[in-house]
Amino acid sequence: FRRALVLKWYVRLIRMPPAVYLLDFTTYRHKVAGGTGDKGHPATHERFMDESRLARHPDGSVCFTADSIAFQEKIIATSSISDNTVFPHSILPRKLGEHGAKAETCALNMENARLEAAEMMLSTVADLLEKTGVAPDRIGIVIVNCSLFCPTPSLSAMLVNHFQMRADVLTYNLGGMGCSASPIAVDLARRILSGPEQRNTLALVVSTENITQNWYRGNERSMLLSNCLFRCGASAMLLSNRALDRWRARFKLLHVVRTHMGMSDDCYRSVYQE
Repeated sequence: FRRALVLKWYVRLIRMPPAVYLLDFTTYRHKVAGGTGDKGHPATHERFMDESRLARHPDGSVCFTADSIAFQEKIIATSSISDNTVFPHSILPRKLGEHGAKAETCALNMENARLEAAEMMLSTVADLLEKTGVAPDRIGIVIVNCSLFCPTPSLSAMLVNHFQMRADVLTYNLGGMGCSASPIAVDLARRILSGPEQRNTLALVVSTENITQNWYRGNERSMLLSNCLFRCGASAMLLSNRALDRWRARFKLLHVVRTHMGMSDDCYRSVYQE
């Protein structure tokens, strides 16, 4: 009877999904905000408004009417967005008004969107690896979420290539999910780490957004809001299902709850890219 009880306990133990721990995390912080990052241009309210006034379409016409300029100025003044946030150089060049009528073809393009993603993600992940003392070839899972920019090669491939990760690393990219993408990425990591095929594994979860190709240059007020509220940034989290990491982890993941409201037209169209 004792042997059967011990065997039953052992089988239950090995079938129990492992706990998931957050070892540590980092966020991109520019020097103007007390961090170490030097990528991006400080997005002071004054500089943003000056650049908006000088914005031109390829035919030389102004992008924003006087009413649109006044609306953006009002939103920024009441938004609590700090002067210590940053924009990519594709939107705020080093020299005021430098892009001029060439902005849409020479600055707000795929190349600079990819550069923005690299500048935000690579330094953030490098800081995390240094902080935790983890070598890139020890990471078994890479998940990147970025709603507005889904290039080829993928953003997860960018990380694998830059940090020279191992050939059997599992990579995933999540897009088109808005602000819900980060917890969805954590949930995906939890599900993979809980599986029997991924014992003693580290998962890198990176969240970012990309505004180079999404700086709205029209005069519809609802769409001008994104110009005023979004800035550059990234975060990186290192998750683990290794039992030994329990003693050095910051947190243990207890619950992830997701409710998908996509069946509602109002919810489905709450964030709608055009």
